[in-house]
Order: sequence, then C-alpha cells, then structure tokens
Amino acid sequence: MNDAQQTARRLRRLQWILITLSFLLVTSIEAVHYLRGGNLLEHLLEWAIELIALLFLLMVAIREVSRLHGQLNRQIGEGQAQTSRQALLIQLSTKLAASHDEAEICQLLASDLQDALAFASLEVFLIDRTNGNRVRYGASPKGEDEGQNGGTPRQSRVEIPLRAGQERLGGLVVEVDQTRGISEAEHSLLVSAANLAVLALTNARLYHEQRRQRLEAEEREAEQRDRERSLSLFSEITQAALGPSDYPAMLQALADDLANAFEADGVLILLLEESTGRLQGEAAFGPLRPSARTLAYDPAEMILGKWVLDSGQAVAIQDALVSPLIHQRVASDLHSRSLLALPLVADNEKLGLAIISYQSEHRFTPQEIGAGEQAARQIALAIAKGRALAIAQYRAQELDALQKATAALLTTLDLEKLLGQILDAAISAIPVAFRGTLHLTARDTGQLQVRAAQGYTDARIRAFSRAGDSPIARAVRERRPLLVHSALAEPVTSQGEAAAIAAAEAREAVSAIIAPLLLGDDVLGAISLESYRPHAFTQSDLQLLVSFAATATTAIHNAQLHGEVQKQAITDTLTGLYNRRGFFELGRREVERALRFSRPLTAIMLDIDYFKNVNDLYGHLVGDRVLIGLAGRLMQELRQIDLVGRYGGDEFVALLPETDLINAVSVAERLRKVASGVTVPSASAPVKISLSAGVAALNPESKDLNSLLQRADQALYEAKRAGRDQVVSL
Repeated sequence: MNDAQQTARRLRRLQWILITLSFLLVTSIEAVHYLRGGNLLEHLLEWAIELIALLFLLMVAIREVSRLHGQLNRQIGEGQAQTSRQALLIQLSTKLAASHDEAEICQLLASDLQDALAFASLEVFLIDRTNGNRVRYGASPKGEDEGQNGGTPRQSRVEIPLRAGQERLGGLVVEVDQTRGISEAEHSLLVSAANLAVLALTNARLYHEQRRQRLEAEEREAEQRDRERSLSLFSEITQAALGPSDYPAMLQALADDLANAFEADGVLILLLEESTGRLQGEAAFGPLRPSARTLAYDPAEMILGKWVLDSGQAVAIQDALVSPLIHQRVASDLHSRSLLALPLVADNEKLGLAIISYQSEHRFTPQEIGAGEQAARQIALAIAKGRALAIAQYRAQELDALQKATAALLTTLDLEKLLGQILDAAISAIPVAFRGTLHLTARDTGQLQVRAAQGYTDARIRAFSRAGDSPIARAVRERRPLLVHSALAEPVTSQGEAAAIAAAEAREAVSAIIAPLLLGDDVLGAISLESYRPHAFTQSDLQLLVSFAATATTAIHNAQLHGEVQKQAITDTLTGLYNRRGFFELGRREVERALRFSRPLTAIMLDIDYFKNVNDLYGHLVGDRVLIGLAGRLMQELRQIDLVGRYGGDEFVALLPETDLINAVSVAERLRKVASGVTVPSASAPVKISLSAGVAALNPESKDLNSLLQRADQALYEAKRAGRDQVVSL
C-alpha cells in the first residue's frame, strides 16, 4: 500500500507540473503574438482555447499512464503471488518427500498451508484402511450442522479429496469466511498441495510396505540362519561326542562349538560334583580358557547355577552387574555383561550348566534361548556319554596300573629303578594327578625321605623331608589313606636352599591322595599324588591308589631285601660304610645325575693323621676301634643323601650331592673338628686323633668320578704337606 500511495502522489505531482508548464507555455506564446500586434480579445480567446485543449490532452495521457501502471502492478502482484505459491509448493514438496510417516505428512501439509493462506480453519484427514474411520490432523473445523439449527452460517466449506488412482486416501478441508471466499489461485494451490500429499502418502506407504517385506525377509533369513546354526551346532556336538576319546578334550570341543555357534565372547562349562554340591569348571572358551579347571563354586556362590538346575530352564541375564542371581565372586571371574545359563540335564540327572557370555550388553531373542536349550540337551547327552567312556577308561587304567605294578615286581630288583616305575604307573593310572612322590622311611632316623619324584622342576626335591604334622607323615603315622581336597599344607624340617625350594614347589599343590605302604605291622613309606585344583581327586581315585600301593609294597620289600644282599657286597665289614667298589658304583650315578641336571657335586677325601703310630703304639685292635668310631661320627654328621665310603686303610671319602665348594669346605671343617672329639680307650691312655681333608668340586675339567677324586686326593696331599689337621680345597 505504501508503494501505491507514493506512486499516486508522484503522478499528481507530475500532473500539476505539466499543467503549470502548459499554462506558462501557452501564455508565453500568446504574449509574444500579442506584442507583435493583434487584438487583445482575440489573443485571450486563442489563449483559453489552446490552454483547455492542452490540459485535456494532458489529463487523457495521465489517466492512461495511471491505468497502465495499475495493470502493471496487478501483473507484478499476480507474478509474485504465483512465485510465492510455487515456492510454497517446492518447500512443501521437499518436506513431504523427506518424511515416511503419514501423520507427519498430514500435519506438515495442514500447518504449512494454514500459515501461508490463513484460512479460518484447515484440516487434513486420512481414512483408516482397517475400519474406515477418519483420522484428522490440523485445526478442527467448526460444527458441520451449524446451518441446520436455524442459524445463518458465516463460513463456507471446501473439501478437496486425496485420491491415488481409484482409492480415496482422505481429504483436505478448508473453511473460509463467506465475505472472503477462495480465489482460483488459492484453489489451484490447494489442489497442487493435495496432489503432493497424495504422492508423499503413496511413497510413505510403499516405503513401509517395502520395509515390512524387508523385515519379514530378514526375519525369515534370521530364522533360516538360526536353523542352520542349530543344525550345524548339533552336528558339531555329535562329532565332538563321537570324536575324541579324551574326555577333557571333548568338553573343550563342546565349549568351542557353543561359542562359535552363538558368536559369543566366552563360554564356561561347569559340572556338578555330587559329593560336595560344588560346580567345578571343566572347559571354557575365551579369556577363562587357561584357568577354567581352577574355577570352583559352592552352592551359596553359584546362585544362578542352583536356579537353573532346579528349574531345568535356561536363564537369560541382560545385565549381570545388577542381577541378584550373580554372586560377586562369579561376576568378578566371568568379566561379562550379558549371560545365558543353560542347564545340562540327561536322563533326569543334573550334570551342570553351560554359560554363554558377552562382554557388552546383549539382548537374547527367544530363538537364541530355544536354540541354546536344544544345544544344552545335546551337550548333556554328550557329557553323559563321555563320562561313561571315562569310567570305562578309568577301570581299564586301573587294571593296567596293577599290571604295571606286577610287571615291575617281576622285571627288576633295583630299588631306585623300581620306585620310579611304580610312581610312573600310579600317575598313569590316575590322570588328574599332575605330579607325585614316593617316600620311604629311613631305618636309622625314621624320617620320610623322597626316593622318587615325578612332575617336579627341581631335582633337589630329594633333599626335602616331611615334618611329623604333614599329610604324608600323618598317613604313615596313622596307617591309613588320606584324601586332601584343598589347602594342602607342607611343613618343612630340612634346612638350607634345597628345603626352601622344595617347600615352595610343594605348596603349589592344592589337593592330594596319599596311600601308606603297609607290610604287615611295618610301614615302609607312602605314595602321594597331587593336583593344582581343589577337589581334583575322588574317593575312587584313593581306593585305586590303595590297591596299587598294596601291590607295590611287595615289590618294594623284595627290592629292599635284594638291596640288603647287594649292600653286603658293597659295604665295608669293619666300618659299615661303602667299600671302594660300592662307593664307585653309586658315586658314578651321582656324577651322572649332577651332570644331567647341571647340579653341584663335591667330594671330600679324609685321612687320619699319623694313624700308623696308633697301630704301632696301641695295636691293631685299638686302631680298628678308632676307624669304627670315626665312621660312626661321619655318618651322624652327613646327610642321608650323602655317600660315605672307606677308600682304603685310614682314608675315607664323602660325596656330597647338591653342595657347592664353599659349603663342602664348611662340612669338611666340621668333620675335622668332630674327629678331634673321637676318643678311643686303651690300656695305657685314651687315644685321640686328627684329620686332614681335601675338597674338590665337579667342574668342566673333571667330568667323571675318577678325575674328581684325584683332585680331592691332591688337595688332601696339600693339607698334609702344609702340616696336617686342616682342610684344603682345589
């Protein structure tokens, strides 16, 4: 309106300017004519006629300009309106094309048209294809029955149908004041907008139909994949059950198959121990695989397991961090967010459960739970079959172990070799044992000494003796077998580095079975088998070991009798020490063992100073007493594993396993001091003696017993040459 008023004012201003100029022009012309000569009246008449004619022409021209200007303004306005309507349609088309929601499409159509055209009310409705009801969007129209109650309606109503082919989708309803009406341009705009809405609604319905079909296809594909996965899993479970004869290997294969089928981060198979009610880990996939067999849970800890086994149904836990069924220790061990616990039940026997786990949150579908339950039933049957085979193998191993013990009894009388064979057969008969020891009771001290060991990393375990309150000592003292489920204690009585290492390694064991070696009223020793796992052994394992020990005891006793006979052939009759033959026979074995295991070994050569004078002054009987007394003191001071022999005449030799040169010199010095305390009575006066000693250690330059003793003898010679009664080492 401001532009039109300004234009009108400009035209009026131009009109007066032209009138003024016309007046001045006509007046000027007539004034010039008058001055040249003429009648004043005639000139005034001409001036009036010319002025009127010119003004008439000016008015006609100005009116035509105004008309043309108005027409131009109307055309410009119609063009702007048309442009505005097209922009509205483009904007509306863009919005509608971006939406696939019918309600949003109708609401956008109603709101944008209402904002652009400002009708009294505008609404869009859709016809529900299921019940035919109208679903309205936008401003609610005023009562349709207003004119039927005698009142005069003040508004007119226009409805534009929304049609897609022959199907009516809905309509566009507009109400306007009767005084305003709807122009052709507005009606055309409404029709165009309705067509855009029909196109958007059709696209939305096509989109949802395609999406529905795609989802149905995906569901069918997922169901097909689930069926294929289930069939593949059942096939793999069957192959695992029929494949490996090794029971633990079968369990591990089942855990791997279950994890691969469900694309899980972890799987843990726990089996129920009937005697304790505990759930023991047997196999796992994922981070728990290395430590699966060390996991064991009491019923109070494994609330989830009790719930699953009692109900016989799978339990899915989406968030293990907040589930009351997950104990704190179990949650710490599993390190998982979502779990699916499956009962393992075969022929109404509760075997255990399998836990499928995911580190991130996972929503289990009914199909997954159903497939898991079917897989659990198959796994339970495989485990039952595996247990039956394991029991059969166990019985076969029991017979084989007893046969090995009998074979050992018949094939060798070498005690050391026999003890190793017996221990090997015991561990083979009871595979859950990862190591074992065979102890014999020393006749002179009564201590239990390790005479055979398997599974230990340090050979110095043979220097380790058991204290009186250890499980092995208790089994020997009480003459009864022991089944230790957990917290195996190993008190130590031996001193030194060997004892410390042996004690540390012994404490790695958690459970054990121990059977004493009973021979009538005597106890020869005990066999002990150990495991890293708590509750690794059963009562059946203990009974097998007891039966095995009974057979092994006879073999050991026969070997000991044979050893006594053999010992007489290698023992010095005067002192009871090994003679030269016996010392060399046993000494070579110690040298071989030290070289094989790279362990220290030292030799001490001892000689009584001026022993010839003792024989010359007091007689050979007193001399023999001196030798016997010194031999007894040497036996008391040295260890059970040390070899002591009479090298010849008044010379003695000692071989010290697991002892380096520094400690051997200390031992030799102690023996020298002990010898000074040996007193033998005689007819004239008590006889006292002194010792000279030479010490040498096994090294790369002396790799056999002869060279080792030669170096020790050389050191002894140096001690004598230096004044006797002293120790020299090389």
